[in-house]
Amino acid sequence: KDDITGLTRELEKPDGSTLIETKQLQDLLEKKEKVVKEKQDIADQLVDLRAKNNQILTTLNEKVKEHKLLEDEIEKNKKLIDDTKKETETAEKTKVDLNQKMEELKTNIEEQT
Repeated sequence: KDDITGLTRELEKPDGSTLIETKQLQDLLEKKEKVVKEKQDIADQLVDLRAKNNQILTTLNEKVKEHKLLEDEIEKNKKLIDDTKKETETAEKTKVDLNQKMEELKTNIEEQT
């Protein structure tokens, strides 16, 4: 039952005893409820942030893998370029050698005729 001023109220507990609740206690309970709700909101935000963080980490890991694959591809291409240069140098050398032999053969043929 409430008193006239509304500052206190009497509550009957399950065991039959009475509890007098003051307005101050009610205010504290309301503040507690507010803090509990704020904590829950913060916890919900934390869950959202963790989910976003995990998504960012997943994307980052994928980008790292892609970067590694690109680096590997670049290394393969560099090796292919180096191999091609060596083959070209060998072909040029062979061409020069063949030209020299051809000139020698021409000279030999001219000398024989």
